[in-house]
Amino acid sequence: MEPEDRFPFGYAWITFNKDDSIKKVLDQKDHFLHGYKIEVQLHEEHRNSAEEDYRQRNSEEDNM
Repeated sequence: MEPEDRFPFGYAWITFNKDDSIKKVLDQKDHFLHGYKIEVQLHEEHRNSAEEDYRQRNSEEDNM
């Protein structure tokens, strides 16, 4: 915990077995862990391909 404000601060890495699982997580607006709102980001290694997939899915949905 951060000593000044007692808020937890840290990083975690989660590995998914399926790309669909990653997409489901990224499609959710808010994420909470033990009552704390957390920020979900892709590791730089996967960011470019995942962002492209996300853009393609959103453009397909917009065209429906």
